[in-house]
Amino acid sequence: MNAQHLGAAAALIYSDPHEDGYAQGEVYPAGPWRPKSGVQRGSIQFISVCAGDPERAYMPHGLNASQVCGKTREELIPSIPVLPLSWGDALAYLEALDGPEAPPSFRGALNITYRMGPSKDGLKAQLSVHNRFQRSPVWNVIATIPGTLQGSEDQPVILGNHRDAWVFGAADPNSGTAQLIEVAIGLGKLLKAGWRPLRSIILTSWSGEEYGLLGSTAWGEVHGDGVDGQRSAAARLANVSAYINVDTGVSGRSFGASGTASLGGVLQEVLAHVKDPATGKPLSALWGGELYALGSGSDYTVFIDHLGIPSVDMHFSPEAATYGVYHSVYDSFEWMDSVGDPGFHYHRAMSQLWGLLAMRLSGTASAPVLRLNVTHAAEAIQGYIRSAMQLLNGTKDVDFSSLLSASAAFTTAATQVMSEVKALQHTPSLSADQGKTQAVLSLNRKLGLVERVFLTTEGLPGRKWFRHPLQAPGLYTGYAAQTLPGIEHALTTYDYKEAQEQVEVAAGRVQAAAEFLAVD
Repeated sequence: MNAQHLGAAAALIYSDPHEDGYAQGEVYPAGPWRPKSGVQRGSIQFISVCAGDPERAYMPHGLNASQVCGKTREELIPSIPVLPLSWGDALAYLEALDGPEAPPSFRGALNITYRMGPSKDGLKAQLSVHNRFQRSPVWNVIATIPGTLQGSEDQPVILGNHRDAWVFGAADPNSGTAQLIEVAIGLGKLLKAGWRPLRSIILTSWSGEEYGLLGSTAWGEVHGDGVDGQRSAAARLANVSAYINVDTGVSGRSFGASGTASLGGVLQEVLAHVKDPATGKPLSALWGGELYALGSGSDYTVFIDHLGIPSVDMHFSPEAATYGVYHSVYDSFEWMDSVGDPGFHYHRAMSQLWGLLAMRLSGTASAPVLRLNVTHAAEAIQGYIRSAMQLLNGTKDVDFSSLLSASAAFTTAATQVMSEVKALQHTPSLSADQGKTQAVLSLNRKLGLVERVFLTTEGLPGRKWFRHPLQAPGLYTGYAAQTLPGIEHALTTYDYKEAQEQVEVAAGRVQAAAEFLAVD
């Protein structure tokens, strides 16, 4: 996107060994890291602008991408040719470059002097591409375990993983796919034994993820917005309480998660019941406990960024970097069996974790209160504000007082709600006491729907589709999250007028969420 904006004729992208090759350790087949011939494929759609099918071909009523995203198809995919290559092939191009030395942030681990160009002796590269546009169906597979709650009282929990891959995809996404099947088998056995969840559990297998989150985005838009953008109580996803995503379930041994802050507490509780295969310790003892904000790059995007559904993404991965054979032909069963997860012990652990988290969130008649903690959300908002204010750099042109005031109101309301949770969490049955039943159902509505109240109708500046003002992928950060994105982007581009406007937008939504929680 930046190369195109700055006038590049084309782009070649390679993975430097500094990131995921020999600088990290032994390369495959001796170890797990990317070999000299490893090519990392990937979508080049501008998903930080708008996710999903750039044409919205599935939309009825004549809607198109321009109406949903505020952008045309041509604004969502590059107009210049782009190809990936291995570092072994990239080396010839890098060695041909002349000019000044590259700054430290541009240098990798290759045994060369990294330079900015132009090339020596006027050398030129010729790029030949044979792209074609083609419409094809994308198949999502959906299975539902009905809960005992009915109608709007039911607040379903969705489990999701995509099954399309770049080449074999043993880690991405098929480790997660295998775990989704194991969770389905386990829940099926429980159903046969007479167990029923309080809230429905929806199992989803997405397709088209690697092209730009096609399957999940389409399903989320159709069932979450009622297609025309006007969410109604009849929309299938109107009352969904949580989305749990596992994409690359296992590519290493270190547990990590990103997600909505309100889900951090229940995740920590579940981690205490699953042991780390390598140490035998509970995973809760090895996890730092910080639930980082979600950006994009997997199927949770439509749920949190567009629909405001609390979401979490979980994985076991290397501590240092993205796993070495990501999106390449080497992401194979042989890689997983020999160096990725020999014995598939971490596959088992993730299956246990995913299933337990789904059951804890779906609830039972003896534990009817939804397991979301809004005081954690309040603490996260305070942290987001502190982070944004650090970007002020002494300017007095942006005043955060309205947002600070709204955050204080949200904290007060969240504290009151969690005190009610404490009083009602041991309610023995939803049918035993009508007064308590109504109190629990009212409380569950607040806990499950407050995230949606943060959403704006106009979306982020220049990014209509991204409606959550508290978190989104940064416009220029790829998959990485940016908190208070409208504010932070404006501050980093020194647009203080827009920054102030976005402060007021965020303040309005946080205040609205506080009032939503405070309603009796």
